[in-house]
Amino acid sequence: SVATAVVLGTAGDEALRRVYEHARTRLSGHQVPRRWYVVDAIARTARGKLDRRLVASQCEALVPVDDRRLARTDGRAER
Repeated sequence: SVATAVVLGTAGDEALRRVYEHARTRLSGHQVPRRWYVVDAIARTARGKLDRRLVASQCEALVPVDDRRLARTDGRAER
């Protein structure tokens, strides 16, 4: 299953829900992340690239936001 780390800053849960909805409308179902990790910053290498190992280790210490929690609750049908 797909997981992702996102930086929200002070935006909060509603911003995370909007990012989730954006992903759902533009990606195939199997590509939409199932677990979302809210982090303070995305770790980068000395060359400025994403440090996948460090991001993964940061996420291991966090509790993910499950995609079911992000699903619409306004009564509209799921895709």
